[in-house]
Amino acid sequence: WHRYDHSDVICDMVNLLLTEEQGMKLSDLVGAVTLDPKLCRTFVRCALNYLEIPSERLLLYGLISKDPVIRYQCCRGLRALPVEASEVLPLQDRMLFLERLTIDPFQPVRSEAFRQLAALDPANAVTTWEAALLDRSRSIQEMACYYLNRIDPGHAVRFYRDAVELNPESLPAIEGLAAVGEASDLEFLRTLFEHPFSSRRCAGIRAVVRLLQRDAISEVLPFLCDSSPRVVRTAGKSLRPWITQIASEDLLAVVLKADTLYARSYACELLAEQGKWSSFPWLLEAVVHSEPETAAVAAAMIQSWCSAGQSYRVFTRPSAEERVKIGEKLARFQSQVPEQLVQQIERELSLYS
Repeated sequence: WHRYDHSDVICDMVNLLLTEEQGMKLSDLVGAVTLDPKLCRTFVRCALNYLEIPSERLLLYGLISKDPVIRYQCCRGLRALPVEASEVLPLQDRMLFLERLTIDPFQPVRSEAFRQLAALDPANAVTTWEAALLDRSRSIQEMACYYLNRIDPGHAVRFYRDAVELNPESLPAIEGLAAVGEASDLEFLRTLFEHPFSSRRCAGIRAVVRLLQRDAISEVLPFLCDSSPRVVRTAGKSLRPWITQIASEDLLAVVLKADTLYARSYACELLAEQGKWSSFPWLLEAVVHSEPETAAVAAAMIQSWCSAGQSYRVFTRPSAEERVKIGEKLARFQSQVPEQLVQQIERELSLYS
């Protein structure tokens, strides 16, 4: 099949299905209501690729298709259809279609619709991108910020400040300000730390870390104990670039005192990421002093470092101080730590003796 060029045959089939006599079949095919979605998507892709100017009927059916991929394909296909050559989709009708697509459930469709709408009506491009700033997708918000800043640098920040003032509970406005806000916005962004919704607390964490970098560690660290796994993940991800600069005592405190198993387990992972040898004493503390489920996670972190995959990939030799600390913890907790775990640590140390 792949040895031969079937483009002419495919083009003839596409042209046949695009005739008015086959209108019902085209509607069923592009609508993707009853037929195989893969077949429908392939047909639309071939039709758009093989025709120099896309069929308006095909695009019309595709833009209202139930299949999101077909809607996206046909939305992109609108680019290749000159406005002046269009009979069914003149400028005003096309803009109406695109405005409807800016609220499509499928994010790529909304993104493409915003780009085309701004290009079709440059005079109102700022209004179009302002609407995109409040889209629920962060990638579309970032795209809108990029294009707005090319038109008017700083416009996006000012818009988000006004939007938050007008509607303090708007999540797109909060996340947008968190992404582009400045030091002067820190006062408001810190108020999100106390918000009952985890999405707002996450936005506050991301914003403060973006603006303060390493200096945000002390403010973000308490969120490792948050009751929401989403907040714990956001705080941990934000702290990872400075993981070796976080006091191990603080992470151990989270392991021992956090209310949820998820938070305690996540803190064990962060402890392990501080370094192979430097984390062993603290993970041994966690094995001994935490409740059984968390202790099992801490032990698994040690075993992971001692496993063949990690042991033979990380060749860092323990310093004399690290050897002493590990030896002291083993001597102190030998009766409380599983014998197999003790043997694994001792074997790992012996490799670098």
